[in-house]
Formats: sequence, C-alpha cells, structure tokens
Amino acid sequence: MRDIVAFHPTARGHAVYSVSGRADLVERRPEVLGGGVVFSARPVKPKQRICLELRRRRHNAPADDVEGDVPGSARLGFTRHDPATLAKNLPPFAVPDLTDRDGVWARAVNSISVGGRLTVWLEDNGSARWNVDGIDRGILVDGLPVDVPLWLLVDLYGPVTSAKLIPPGTVHAFCDCVLYVNLH
Repeated sequence: MRDIVAFHPTARGHAVYSVSGRADLVERRPEVLGGGVVFSARPVKPKQRICLELRRRRHNAPADDVEGDVPGSARLGFTRHDPATLAKNLPPFAVPDLTDRDGVWARAVNSISVGGRLTVWLEDNGSARWNVDGIDRGILVDGLPVDVPLWLLVDLYGPVTSAKLIPPGTVHAFCDCVLYVNLH
C-alpha cells in the first residue's frame, strides 16, 4: 500500500482553503497577509522527499493566473506538535509566532520561479535539507528531534498564495519525490 500524505484538512490558518476539496492543493486569499499556515496531514518519515510548488496569484485573478518569481517570503519547516492540537489557536504567522514556541522550527525560503519545484526532507541526524529544481540549498533547519513524529509546516506568506504537493512519477528532472498524495 502506498503511503498517502496530504495537507491537513482542518489545521490551517484562517485565510487558507483547499481548492475544490483537493488534499494536494491549498490557497490563501491574496488580499490577506497572514493566516496562511498549513501542515501535512500526518508526520513525515525520515528521508521522505516532499516536493512542492509555491505560487502567487494576482489579486482578483483566476486561480490559474500566476505571475513571476516568488520572493523569499514563504516559510517552511516542521513541528513536533500534532497539527490538530494547534488548529484552535493558530497565530497568523509561522515566524516568529509559531517558532517562538517549543517544538516548532521554520525559516523563510528564497526566490523560487513559478513552476519551480522545492523539495524538502528529514535526515536521520536531525536536520532538514532542501533543494530548488535540483539545486541543493543546504540545511533548512537543524536540531530537530529524531525520536518524535514531525509534521511539515508551510506558511503561505507575502506573495505566496498557494502550495501544491507534487506526486511521484510527475515528469520533472529535479523533483525526486517519494511522497504519495491523496487526490480526492
């Protein structure tokens, strides 16, 4: 059986919604700056590569109308807290609102071209690494506990208004994903 992962159905910021009930795509209302925090529905396994497309949409534009590069405003990281326990008291921003709490690690990610693929994974030594279109960006966050479950955290912040999980088998030279996405 395939290991299915998706975005968490209820633990998300007030400005985030799923697109047509899809578990692999979330959007933030572009007119709202905060409230864009989302999580994986289940913990991520060590070495499991998660591939994302981060996009931005012009205000009042159709969902498929995206523009240019995405400046380094999105935040990406992990938490040891089950997102369901955070859902009722989610602050508007991952950094510093969530990262000031024990058990949450995140940082801003730099420019990613529209359609570019960001891949993140956990190493056995407690670091999370990342790359963009196959170009290694090094350590995303370090000092993660290796003996507890960790959920992916994405903050759709600033110009970033959507995140799409890219399933394995997608033709893309740089997306080495072993993440299976529930597409119902």
